[in-house]
Amino acid sequence: MKHPELTLPQMLRERARQDAQRIAIRQKDFGIWRPFTWAQYHERACHFGMGLRALGLPAGGHVGVISENRIEWVLAQMGAGLVGAITVGVYPTSPSPEVAYVVGHSDIEIIVCEDQEQIDKVLAALPELPRLKKIVVMETKGLRSFAPEVRGLIAAFDEVEQLGARAGNTQPIDEALAHQRLDDIGLMIYTSGSTGAPKGAMISYRNIRGVVPGIVDRLELSQDTTHLSYLPLCHVAEQMLTTFVPVYIGSQVNFGESIRTVQEDLREVAPTM
Repeated sequence: MKHPELTLPQMLRERARQDAQRIAIRQKDFGIWRPFTWAQYHERACHFGMGLRALGLPAGGHVGVISENRIEWVLAQMGAGLVGAITVGVYPTSPSPEVAYVVGHSDIEIIVCEDQEQIDKVLAALPELPRLKKIVVMETKGLRSFAPEVRGLIAAFDEVEQLGARAGNTQPIDEALAHQRLDDIGLMIYTSGSTGAPKGAMISYRNIRGVVPGIVDRLELSQDTTHLSYLPLCHVAEQMLTTFVPVYIGSQVNFGESIRTVQEDLREVAPTM
């Protein structure tokens, strides 16, 4: 199969055009699997990307994500890519000093956190993170407990999406995608740090596109493949199977409720892989 010479965000736009009503992602919330089409995936990522721009993220800026696997993780990643920014994954199991190291070392300007637990890790290191402008949170439970000056730093994920939707102008995305090249960096992935401080591997869109044919061939994947995503998305293995391959071939990804429900989710999804 010949894959187009397109970056991952350019390919997401193309996938939304080609397979608008096919199911791209299913996410389990409160016991119910909610489907999202390729058109919805692209539209929500565009809205989130425009929302990031409205928060002051520049082209080429760095967006951090610290969360378990869920649709908001990939919406943040694709949204950043659609406006020409770079995504940096942070392990949700990391303690505050490790989070602070990666956020500071990679020059993250906006970090997307899953919940209050992850926000607390970032706030504990805030004095060491002068470049950090904003914290975006997926689950807003417990936010009222923060002091007003801290609350001003934090925006809800839904609010950022709505901010982008209200902008109603996709020109920044059109311009970013028109200028995006395969040699641009799309993703930074940090090593485990077993031989010293973690190192940030800069992954280009050419790298991303380059591994897809081999994975598809080796694992015999197709548009009909269904996949349960649970390994950390800040690791390249899960990135390959949750974002790289599905966007290029149009296969389906399923996000369970949490890492603790994997056995049950496997039974319900019965993925081909």
